[in-house]
Amino acid sequence: MRCRCAILLPLLPFAAAFGQTIITTSPPAEPKTPYRGLVTFQAPRLGPRPVSGAPYYGEEISLHVQTLADGAQINQTKRLRKIWRDSQGRTRMESPIGTDPSWKGAPAIVQITDPVAGYIYTLDTARRIAHRVTAPPPHVGPQTGNPDRVPRRTAGRAAIAGGGSGGPAFTPAVEHLTYADGRQITIEELVTKAIDGYLAEGTRRTTVYPTGSQGNDRPLKVIVESWWAPQVKVTLLSTTDDPRSGVTTVKIANLNTQEPDPELFLLPVGYTIVDETKTFTIAWGQEAGSQRQ
Repeated sequence: MRCRCAILLPLLPFAAAFGQTIITTSPPAEPKTPYRGLVTFQAPRLGPRPVSGAPYYGEEISLHVQTLADGAQINQTKRLRKIWRDSQGRTRMESPIGTDPSWKGAPAIVQITDPVAGYIYTLDTARRIAHRVTAPPPHVGPQTGNPDRVPRRTAGRAAIAGGGSGGPAFTPAVEHLTYADGRQITIEELVTKAIDGYLAEGTRRTTVYPTGSQGNDRPLKVIVESWWAPQVKVTLLSTTDDPRSGVTTVKIANLNTQEPDPELFLLPVGYTIVDETKTFTIAWGQEAGSQRQ
């Protein structure tokens, strides 16, 4: 029996540039059956922020650990994408969409973002088509005017013992936010640490959902930690601890800060450019063919 499933993936790299990205896949009828599926891209609302002067290559890997009620654990490791960025801020991202090992030849979504030219290219590698979208202006500065935020907002400093070797104690900045729906969020700085040889600045964001807001019979706490490396200008490590789903860690592996090959950010020879202003779809297998809506 064959089935189809549509998955909304708002956190994948190509979704960052586009409003939403929907992947529809068909499991193979037999082992080693060629991959079938399609990806639908919606028009972007905001452009990516260009980052210049910090070239790098890395592989983004996700580690997910879920502990069941009987104490058993489920561990999953996924390679989310490969990322290249040059000194001009151009990026190339390759994201595999086939996670089942029996799907042979599952394609990858290839996206080239060129802030110099002002375009985002999504490559249909099967038909050698480059779907070109004019990049909208990037969002700058923090968002304001959140309608659900209660005017009460406090910020403080919390001294913690330590410093090590007789050095000064670390005094992190701490911010407390309260929202109209009852959520309470605490944002605090963490002690800088080295990750793969690069100093990283840490932030912990703790969200407490009140009883009943999620069908919960007691307050629900979700903790997100992220570590930003100023030298590389990238988040090297992030961890989300959510009691509803487990602990998910996303890290950058095989980090290399040398200038990437310039050819990676150019369209391959023989590709046809198609300008897109609305939703378009790239498909493989029997659904093969690029479609515009």
